[in-house]
Amino acid sequence: MMLLRVRTSTTDAPTFDAEALIKEARRRQRRRWLIVGLVVLFAIAGFFTASVIARSPRTTSLLARPLHFPSLQPGESCPATAGATVSNSFFSGVALGNGPARVLISNRGDLVQGRADLGFATDTPGWFALQTLWFAMPGYDGPFVVRAKRLGANGPIEVQPGQTGLEPGSGPLVVPAGPTLNTTDGFRTMPGSTWVTSGGCYAWQVDGRNFSEVIVVDAAPAVGGH
Repeated sequence: MMLLRVRTSTTDAPTFDAEALIKEARRRQRRRWLIVGLVVLFAIAGFFTASVIARSPRTTSLLARPLHFPSLQPGESCPATAGATVSNSFFSGVALGNGPARVLISNRGDLVQGRADLGFATDTPGWFALQTLWFAMPGYDGPFVVRAKRLGANGPIEVQPGQTGLEPGSGPLVVPAGPTLNTTDGFRTMPGSTWVTSGGCYAWQVDGRNFSEVIVVDAAPAVGGH
């Protein structure tokens, strides 16, 4: 137990309120533990949510929609989607997309221009991660699904986590209607990663109720990577 030494008041010395100091220390401690808890929850909730979701008829119909990724010819520049800053009481950063469901990327890079640095390899040999936070804008509480493809070249890309949530799985990312495990101020979020094996031009197709959008990111080669 921490003891606070309180100076006896004199006419020339300032007074200290020991009770107020203790309350402030406790408030700051609670805040630190809250931040730690949110970080842990934020990191793992996407995996567990995606793992237990059974595909509903609504999400199955979304997955049946045709893909409409743009073509990219040799020598053409990656048609990266411009990013915009988003900030609220829950999260902040640069997000890509203009529809009801968007993606915030936490990698370094010129994200306003849609360019992200892959950085270093993940724990899974040969794979690199784009750290993503998928979120639905307030006012949209319907389902959405995410499928992905590399543009202009062959190369794997995965948006679904594996068994531990820290390595690539397979298949689309499916977010059902209603609140996720991480919902605050109307923002429904799904933290996770998109896994690739090299730099390149990559696209996500996001399909939801009454909308379909393609979001493109130009991923710079990883340092010491491919």
